[in-house]
Amino acid sequence: MVTDTVTLQLLEEHQVVAPLFLAELDHREQLGLDNGAKPFGTGARSQQRPAPAQVVEPVDENGVDQSILRPEVVLHDGAICHAGFRSDLAERHAIDTVHREETFGRQNQLLLGGPFGRVCGQGAPCHAVNANTVGQCESTAVNSFRLDTLGGTMALRGAQSYSDVMMTEPPSSSSPFESATLEFLFEQVWARPGLSRRQRRLVTLSCVCAADTTGPMDAHMYAALASGDLDPEELQEFILHFAVYCGWPKASVAQTSLLTQLHRLSEERGEEMAPWPDLPLASLGPADHEERLRKGEECFVEVNLTPAPPLTTPYFQAGILNFVFGHVWQRPNLSRIDRRYVTIPCVGLSDAAMPIQSHVVSALRSGDISISEMNEIVLQFSAYYGFAKGEVLNRVATDAWAEITAERTPGTA
Repeated sequence: MVTDTVTLQLLEEHQVVAPLFLAELDHREQLGLDNGAKPFGTGARSQQRPAPAQVVEPVDENGVDQSILRPEVVLHDGAICHAGFRSDLAERHAIDTVHREETFGRQNQLLLGGPFGRVCGQGAPCHAVNANTVGQCESTAVNSFRLDTLGGTMALRGAQSYSDVMMTEPPSSSSPFESATLEFLFEQVWARPGLSRRQRRLVTLSCVCAADTTGPMDAHMYAALASGDLDPEELQEFILHFAVYCGWPKASVAQTSLLTQLHRLSEERGEEMAPWPDLPLASLGPADHEERLRKGEECFVEVNLTPAPPLTTPYFQAGILNFVFGHVWQRPNLSRIDRRYVTIPCVGLSDAAMPIQSHVVSALRSGDISISEMNEIVLQFSAYYGFAKGEVLNRVATDAWAEITAERTPGTA
């Protein structure tokens, strides 16, 4: 068992400057701001970027700088650099952390680690070493957290993220599930850059509404309303689109959840919930069948980037072209891109290979969803509907993007 005084090893081959972090530094310089990292638990920022400190402790007989192997907590100007030696871990083990910083009242998500690479708090590459590697941190100092300090920090940030997202107090961390909810789901998934909170809500609502569990459904429906990320009209439109891809029985439960949470929110705010008026007939779209089918064919091509199907079966004529694309995809209150954030998780949880392929590929080819956004959709989906199903979406997206990139690269066969 590793003690809490052993630091985490980051191998030299993983140490690359994170472009997202450096882009943030450039942005701050353009605004005339300092580049000092904000210490955890304080509201102060550094007045200037400190000069790099020299590592003065000697190396041992193996050429290993002993200063970075010390188990002590070292914090210099809030900079974060996880470095050290941990003999019981696999050689390629690494840890991801997220440093969230406020600048002029906005929260900037600075991802240190994971797919963006490893950097120190000042943006310099961090060269961690083991017994066979020599290197030193090029930032202000070599900084490391104890494991207990890191875990506690992750839990605190996770609790804050939970409150921000769910609009209520976080649960206790009395079980592994509750701890992972705070430290992974909310501290590491919801807090990631790449998607807006509203976009993550659309993916999440699709998953929890399909899961047949009213507790999470009610909680996320309430949070979407209370935060203002989605208004009642947008959520009603979400439910209709969800019904198309996951079925009317599940959507009927989601509709009940929306009404219940609207009533709850109205009571909390001391407001009277006004009844919804009847919708006008014009909201049903064109009454002319030929016009409706023609627009349905056009919308099908725009969304799927493939020719429209023939009018040979009720499924294609009345269902796909007349209703799904002749009406639903063209309705107001959700954009085409919004609808992709609902459709992709819905087809992903359905295990239907053809719709998964069709909607993932068309979202990428159309430019409605970038590959980085698609990767975030896959992660959010996996967190709420399972990584086994997420693996399918990830594979389809990876293969599709490789094909798209090859087509767009001159000279590629």
